[in-house]
Amino acid sequence: MVLALRFSMAQGVALPPAASAPPNASAKPGSVDGVVTNSLTGDPVKNASVTLTGSPRTSYQAITDTAGHFHVANITPDTYIVNADRDGFIGQRGNWSQPIRVGQEQNVKDVAIQLLPLAHVSGRVLDVDGDPIMLANVQALRYQFNRGRKQLIQAGFANTNDLGEFQFLNLEPGRYYFAAIAQQRIPNLPPRTRFSGQQTTFPFMYYPSSLAPGQATATDLAPGAEVTGIDFRLAKMPAFHVRGKVVDETGQPPRFTNVQLQADESGGPPRQVASAAVPQDGTFDLRGIVPGTYVLIASRGGQVADAPAAYARETVTISDEDLNGLNLVLTPRFEVRGRFSVDGPAGARMNGSLGLQPVDAPSTNLYANASEDGGFVIQSVSAGSYFIDVNVALLGLHVKSIRFGDADISSGLLTVTPGLANATLNIILGSDGGQIQGTVQKSGEPSTAGIVTLAPAADLPGRLDLIKQVGTDSNGNFQFQSVAPGDYKVFAWEELDPGLIDNFAFRAAMASHAASVTVAPNGSETVQIELISRQDMEKEKNKL
Repeated sequence: MVLALRFSMAQGVALPPAASAPPNASAKPGSVDGVVTNSLTGDPVKNASVTLTGSPRTSYQAITDTAGHFHVANITPDTYIVNADRDGFIGQRGNWSQPIRVGQEQNVKDVAIQLLPLAHVSGRVLDVDGDPIMLANVQALRYQFNRGRKQLIQAGFANTNDLGEFQFLNLEPGRYYFAAIAQQRIPNLPPRTRFSGQQTTFPFMYYPSSLAPGQATATDLAPGAEVTGIDFRLAKMPAFHVRGKVVDETGQPPRFTNVQLQADESGGPPRQVASAAVPQDGTFDLRGIVPGTYVLIASRGGQVADAPAAYARETVTISDEDLNGLNLVLTPRFEVRGRFSVDGPAGARMNGSLGLQPVDAPSTNLYANASEDGGFVIQSVSAGSYFIDVNVALLGLHVKSIRFGDADISSGLLTVTPGLANATLNIILGSDGGQIQGTVQKSGEPSTAGIVTLAPAADLPGRLDLIKQVGTDSNGNFQFQSVAPGDYKVFAWEELDPGLIDNFAFRAAMASHAASVTVAPNGSETVQIELISRQDMEKEKNKL
């Protein structure tokens, strides 16, 4: 159901539709007053959108005036979360991030919301002669953590104008890397066209003049910063062809197949450099490729009944000449079948799911839900190594062991080969889990603002099911249930960054702030931990 909001610019009041009456609709309404300010300057922020979110289907919205003030009237008594939004800003923690309670005929005053101003970055993209390059693509990149692995992720992009100028107007504070590439106009020529001279192209360039992300210069953006002079000088490099042929297992050219070339760059997800549809004779010719190491992939989607899904992958290196004669043999994708079972008392219906995430392609996931009897089928699996994501939504159960065929893979790393295509993936669940309870403190006092993480003491990147998060109650208390027996560390964070917390090296660096605990079958343990500040988290993050 979509909730429609009605609001008045004069009063800044939004009411849910009459058909969706909120709880306690007969209670006498209250109101809320507050102000939205710039967290750096203290200046009021006008035209900010303020939203109060309460019980399901109950929301109110207001727009701030020139003084940054907002007023929301006729509010049904309830507990609300208050948020504000305005172009050029992001929200910042403050007293407004805590829930507010609106009682009958109560006017809640002085709700203070601070918004953090975003940064602006500008520069130019020129060639070696100083001439502007029009329509060059400039990317703002940030390191983030996915499954604990550090990756360079695109956070924004801009195109240059006819003067070679570009701007980023709304970048969050943090450390960035910038990269640029000029749009290469490649004529539509036959695949085997030979050029009389050396082909050249603009490479993908990291600021200020690096071809590899590891050699790029970082730019730290403070809140509200205006950074200029991020200028590129792009020089063309010799470019080469990657040529070859794709065949299926019978040696025949396959139908409905594509090839793509990806830059094999450490520290980031694969970046596509070139792609093409494979013609009927199976040949391909990818042109305009600068020297470097790449991953060449051929794939067939399997949308047609007589052309099942298939895949081929090869790492190639280009030095100073064309790469010819490559031969890619498509291997059919296959299914991975498995079953959830319980070692002990079982519920009436299994409620779980399983995902496979390729180790070398962290942004790609394959998922399947278990049927009532616990069976599942994951389709379109290619040969390779995968992390296993297990999700069991039955209270009292935990993953006890994982087996693929005859192999114990309780580490959570699954290696699939065509020879194992018929093996069964068995997820055995245990009902003898323990519990951990405790208290989070900050400067000796109970803290209610933290997020508590339970993580295995060992480095098990394929077992994210062992990493659990809970919040604290009003007394700073927390509890984990259905914990698989084993050795753990318990952390309390002022700010949650799941991808970073999944990183074992980061957790090891923060181990002095954690509590060590061993959970026995059906055991119960109590710990007390100190809240880890954002500053301490950021300090260790920047060392990774």
